[in-house]
Amino acid sequence: MIYSFIEFLKLLTLIDSNLIWENSNGQKKIFLKISNNESSHSDLILLNPYISKLAAALFNGLEIFPIQSKSRILVNDEFSKITLEHISKIITDGKIYHLENNNYKKILDMKNIETMQLLKNPVDFLKNNKMLDTLYLDLKQNENILEMIKNYEPILKQKGFLLFLYNFQSIENQNNKKELQILLNKLKDTFEMVQEINLTDFFKSSFMIIMTKI
Repeated sequence: MIYSFIEFLKLLTLIDSNLIWENSNGQKKIFLKISNNESSHSDLILLNPYISKLAAALFNGLEIFPIQSKSRILVNDEFSKITLEHISKIITDGKIYHLENNNYKKILDMKNIETMQLLKNPVDFLKNNKMLDTLYLDLKQNENILEMIKNYEPILKQKGFLLFLYNFQSIENQNNKKELQILLNKLKDTFEMVQEINLTDFFKSSFMIIMTKI
């Protein structure tokens, strides 16, 4: 079924009621609705697609938003703490794992975020933890993506989601596109492609890849 843009926004809002779209003076805006523990009201946080790649993906047609209030997710974003902040607001009854980063100390003190070291033994992790629903990666070096995915794939549940950013040095460089395709070919035995989103409207050299574990 093909949806108009407005129908799509309504559908997306139904999928996760924490996301609210508004049209202000002809401009689309997206807000994250979070519960305020000190009152009966909810707070709205503006998601800026120019500083959040997750927000940019929503603006550019992200069809499935695989982060819900009860999700269990590993986040490794080497560029910005904004995505981790937003996800920490969405996941209120789940669990967020984040690789140790001293620059994020204030955020990592939140009760729903657990700092973890580089995974060495999936069996040891699963002794005390459940499988992950989602894996989110935004790494500075593209050559590290495959190794990171292989390292954490064993603790991602079947049909779990993999979201990763591929950051081109130059969007016109054809070699970058070939390298991305090589990476996707190496993942095809374990993951199925869901969507590829060009974020260049907001981040001039970034693509988001969404896959599910087979």
